[in-house]
Amino acid sequence: MKYIVLAIISLLALKSCSQEADQQKENMIFTYDEFSRGFANSYIITKEDITVKSGTIDDLIKSRPITAEEYQNLIDLTEAIDIRTLNAYESDSDERNRDAAAHAELNVKWNDVVYNSKTFDKGNAPKPLVPLVNAIIRLAETVE
Repeated sequence: MKYIVLAIISLLALKSCSQEADQQKENMIFTYDEFSRGFANSYIITKEDITVKSGTIDDLIKSRPITAEEYQNLIDLTEAIDIRTLNAYESDSDERNRDAAAHAELNVKWNDVVYNSKTFDKGNAPKPLVPLVNAIIRLAETVE
């Protein structure tokens, strides 16, 4: 009888921890930045909205609400990569180092910690990050 009660308590505790982790993932903030000499774009996606900042000093700021489905799609895409090791992913080109491409970075804030990618060429993200980066860009393009 004691073992049954212990097993039930253990299962309930594990379920509670799992639900907490899911809720924390639902509060991720995604930031994608593109920049070069003379221009900068920043796309910020939270659970509430999509914000696009264009210009070197936030000359133009536009935003729109995000749907639950759009946000969940981003969360689902993070399942394929380990956010904690975002800076370990390498780009296969370095055109940005000779001004042949703009710089780009992906940042994900999760559990009050910001995970940063290494800088990569705009349009050529490290392979594991491509689906997430493309999804962020597609969402940003819908902001008018």
